[in-house]
Amino acid sequence: MYLVLQRGQFVLFLCFSLVMEITTVQTQKVVRDIVFLVDGSNYVGSSNFPYVRAFILNVVNQLDVRPDRVRIGLLQFAESQNIEFHLNSYSSRQDVVNKISQLRLTGGSVLNTGAAMNYALANMFQPSTGSRRKQGVQQVLVLITGGPVQDQAKNAADKLALAGVLTFTVSSGVSSTSCQLVQMEFKWAWPSSAISLDLRWISTPMDPGRN
Repeated sequence: MYLVLQRGQFVLFLCFSLVMEITTVQTQKVVRDIVFLVDGSNYVGSSNFPYVRAFILNVVNQLDVRPDRVRIGLLQFAESQNIEFHLNSYSSRQDVVNKISQLRLTGGSVLNTGAAMNYALANMFQPSTGSRRKQGVQQVLVLITGGPVQDQAKNAADKLALAGVLTFTVSSGVSSTSCQLVQMEFKWAWPSSAISLDLRWISTPMDPGRN
């Protein structure tokens, strides 16, 4: 099931399980390590990327970002991967917001989603880069993609699940096709528990020109 957010020609299909996880971070005041894995390919495109950026900012602004609560990391990918910042790069929400506001699309026509997921596991969810996995902190990967999976992503999704990383998928595009494909590809990595949802924050209009 998806929440559809439409701004002009841009549509975000947000999996409800993602909202479930993120909104409980603030209300229950628990700790999380959250890595955004962002499609920077031409499938998203420069005209749509500001809305992806605004969506991430909308999420981050709901979180209690600080070293002992919620840590945020971000990795952009297309054919290859580009680490924007690690989980331990910034210690305040404002610093994270400032960095995300400066994100620019890397571009590229090839989308190696599986390779990017493997890269995130090997380079983002590590103690040296700020992960608190060994201390029992829940690890979360938020995959934002606008195109079809072009490589072998199943093994990568399985590895993330075995490592205890919860994977959620947000699809950006002009139809639900890509989100449905991603749902089928990564459904085994999603949590199965269900709790009440608080969607009030998502009703706030997203303006790509604001932080």
